[in-house]
Amino acid sequence: CRSLTMDEEALITRCLALRLNGESVAQVAALLEQEGTSVPLSQVKKACSKAAKRAPAAPAAAPAAAPPAPDGASTEKKEAKKAKAAAAMIKAAESAMLESQRRLKLAKDSDEINAQVPRHAMEGFIQRQTKLAVGGILGPGDAAVLRERIEADIAMLEWLKLAAGAGELAFTEDVMALGGELQLQRLKEMRGTRNLTEARSVYVDETQVVVDAEGNVDYAGVDRMLAREDALAPGTETGGADPMDDVD
Repeated sequence: CRSLTMDEEALITRCLALRLNGESVAQVAALLEQEGTSVPLSQVKKACSKAAKRAPAAPAAAPAAAPPAPDGASTEKKEAKKAKAAAAMIKAAESAMLESQRRLKLAKDSDEINAQVPRHAMEGFIQRQTKLAVGGILGPGDAAVLRERIEADIAMLEWLKLAAGAGELAFTEDVMALGGELQLQRLKEMRGTRNLTEARSVYVDETQVVVDAEGNVDYAGVDRMLAREDALAPGTETGGADPMDDVD
């Protein structure tokens, strides 16, 4: 069999083709020999070295997939999402409560300016309206606008329930348990009724004066009303500290 020779460039090209799987210099020389090409081992080595420099770079390895989040991180995200949703619900309930209070004030006085509660007076206003809503106590002029008062009380009690449950409001006592929940149920039953006499029955009778002409609340009267409705928790003394006095 006649042995063939090849120039350096051809040898380099052939080495590139023969080293697809990383064959050694000796293996390349043997393959060339099998093809009938006689090349000294030193030249094969030199050609393989140059071929290695011309070989295309291997493709970069794909980045490893991120490991799955541990259960703790997943739970934390779920809790954060739940807390965000709860905060949004409380915010929406607060907005509904303030709007219903504005409508109640407008029903009694069409002056838009008077219907707005100044920021510096907001805390005192909410405390007072909370006491009236929980106790089912009519304020000045409320008897003439029962529908608006019922809607305002429902919005107030629903906001209180959400905010207190989330720890955003703190009371010395659970005001919802001390009559608020019962009053909320009654108000919802009366919602939309055309029988104003029936609607009036969910509020304290006017003969039990617990709110004077200036709107000041007699808190002992509130306690008496709650006791009458069996809304005070067992062992709670009437006339004691008002739970709404410590709203944070």
